[in-house]
Amino acid sequence: MEHPKVFVSHASEDKERFVIDFATKLRSEQGLDAFVDTWEILPGDRLVKKIFDEGIGQAEAVIVVISEYSINKPWVRKELDVSTVMQIEDNLKLIPVVIGTVEKHQMPTSLRDTRWVRVRNLDQYDAELGEVVAMIYNRYEKPPIGQQPEYTRSDLGVIPNLRLADSQLLKLCCELEMQRGERKASLLGDDVIEEAERADLHRDLATKSMKLLEGRGYLNARYTNRTVPFRLSVTDAGFDKYARTFLPGYEGLKMSVGLEIVNHEARRSKGIAQSLDCPQVIVEHILALFEDRGWIDAYQETSPWMDIRRVSPELEYWLEET
Repeated sequence: MEHPKVFVSHASEDKERFVIDFATKLRSEQGLDAFVDTWEILPGDRLVKKIFDEGIGQAEAVIVVISEYSINKPWVRKELDVSTVMQIEDNLKLIPVVIGTVEKHQMPTSLRDTRWVRVRNLDQYDAELGEVVAMIYNRYEKPPIGQQPEYTRSDLGVIPNLRLADSQLLKLCCELEMQRGERKASLLGDDVIEEAERADLHRDLATKSMKLLEGRGYLNARYTNRTVPFRLSVTDAGFDKYARTFLPGYEGLKMSVGLEIVNHEARRSKGIAQSLDCPQVIVEHILALFEDRGWIDAYQETSPWMDIRRVSPELEYWLEET
């Protein structure tokens, strides 16, 4: 395996106080073929050929040591100019290492939008050396990517005109209601938050979603003195929104409920649910939707089902048109 070539651009005043030790560590400890003029240029060598052809021209990275001395050196500026062009055209890595008393406004313009490594202690800079080496080898200390949060999975579906988190919270509330088997079941706000957190939906985000869904008329909420509702229930409009996205065959089920009423004169939610082999809570939400449209009159007092008292011809008309 070839050792990556690294050109170290610097002012002569920085050679003994930093550059020689720094470049030696790059070579002996980090496996980098560091180019320093003192080591590479012999009497009689042509400086331009050595520095620009063999040095920068063959380098995978150029380290520019920026100090109060080098910022005023024409030769360092020339090396920086060539390296900047190669950074743009050939993806050369250009790494500024700042030492001494250089302020931000003194930095060369071409380096102001580049990540610097600042060495404050020239006698102890192991951490900064590690940063430079990591840049050259493309090694970044970042944690591995974990599992995608449950509520952000694209296969979970998104209700139109709602954000993903809002969709998932409404879905969670509707599913909790169906587990209870009771339309508009009273749900404890803390229970909903707990379930949301199990699905990787953060508490603050879940609380915000509750307020948005309440504002849209998809949830009813009762508050005490807390930001989290004491109790929640799903409205018929909210359940319809949920069902359109998450219940396969929901639109066909609405027609089936209508046909049970018109063709078979079904008048009780429990019997319709049994006939269609469907959860009663879904049937009752559909009946409430029909009632809201004026197609039926229904009532439910203390009985565990909903009864239909009147059927409008509009329901039959809708079935024919659909």
